[in-house]
Amino acid sequence: MTVVEGRRLRPVVGSVNTSVDALLIGRRLRHSVYNQSGRLLLAEGALITREVKARLNVLSNGFVQIDSEDAAIATLDNSFGGGAEAFQLDAASMEKLQRFLGAGATGVQNPRPTVKEGLVFHGREPPSQRRHEELIGEQKAAAKSLDRLMGEMVQGGRSDGAPIVQLTATFLGSMREDSEGLLTAALQSQESGLSEHGLQMGILAMAIGVEMGLNAENVRIIGTTAMVCDWGMMRVPQDIRHASRRLTAEEYFEIQKHPMYTADMVMSLSEIPRLVPPVAYQVHERPDGTGYPRGREGNSIHPFARILRVADVYTSLVSPKPFRGPLTPYSAMEFMIRKANKQSVDRDAVRALLNVLTLFPLGSLVQLSDSSVARVLRRNGNRYDSPVVQVIQDTEGHRVAPDNADAIFVPTERNLEIVEALPTPGREELIFEAGMLRPRW
Repeated sequence: MTVVEGRRLRPVVGSVNTSVDALLIGRRLRHSVYNQSGRLLLAEGALITREVKARLNVLSNGFVQIDSEDAAIATLDNSFGGGAEAFQLDAASMEKLQRFLGAGATGVQNPRPTVKEGLVFHGREPPSQRRHEELIGEQKAAAKSLDRLMGEMVQGGRSDGAPIVQLTATFLGSMREDSEGLLTAALQSQESGLSEHGLQMGILAMAIGVEMGLNAENVRIIGTTAMVCDWGMMRVPQDIRHASRRLTAEEYFEIQKHPMYTADMVMSLSEIPRLVPPVAYQVHERPDGTGYPRGREGNSIHPFARILRVADVYTSLVSPKPFRGPLTPYSAMEFMIRKANKQSVDRDAVRALLNVLTLFPLGSLVQLSDSSVARVLRRNGNRYDSPVVQVIQDTEGHRVAPDNADAIFVPTERNLEIVEALPTPGREELIFEAGMLRPRW
């Protein structure tokens, strides 16, 4: 092992900051490697191995200073000609971020009351159609506002995060009034932009946090983080962001940089909770250690980031992408359960997701054992396999009036069961079957 901890030295002129994860195994460095404070970590002439990278990650919190000559041959940043310009956080931003990540920031203070204690539960009452349309309008306006703020931040022209915090507080208020109504409206959106995704993800992540017993302050932190955590994608080349094909390893590496870009942007925002930047930085980490940008695992990932990852994956699955159609909500939920079993996503957060949306997610269509078709209306306590439904088509295929109170029930109470999850008309959804995706149409 050639990794050393030396006395504090002044790095050579021309050194650059780089992620340890960016170092290529098998490349030999001509110069020494230092941490952000100038302490010698690796002697000149060292060969990069998996063991060396693992040790450097421990000693440096994931980022080191290497000579620019070495950066050209030992990292992906400069070894592929014509790529995007290499980006690293400045020293002050890096120090601030690493202080958050390394100083016990994974703990959560959560004094009561919890948001869940103050939720209004509506039983089997159908959501108001007027309120449903209002919520959809509010979410469209919020997405436009987030687009505008993101554009200003990318251009370096805005540093006020108060409007984002206010958006989160507004949606938390709507969630207290009718969480199922808010979620149904949010998940019906067919838009796939960064802001729309951040908004959907934020509302779902907030609902998961509420289900897990978080208080209002913590739920707002989660919602605010969701709305900004992918802003760094704006610094990824458009041809990579919008590719309708499988990305190459080099292109995927560009995607993996975006949490660093996000951290750099968000740390300059005023009026946002101090936990937002470090949590945003970890949203794409996975409990099994296969995520990015640092390959963190288990409890080294902040609990809020683990919640956000679950919301991020689910909303991505049910949204159309350039390279595939959306999954049916049931298929997406089945996929999440499989991922939880493999520890690719947090199990507790997936359990909360099941309780919040049910196994047959809110707003989705199902067929009952008497051949009628129903829409999933509301959750039924923690009985995620037996939600409240509203029949929309009777056993003979006739449309059922939406104001028919007798059409709203829990199937098991009438000796019925859900026999099949149905696709949403007009969406060309995919189903997840036997570990594979295939078209439903």
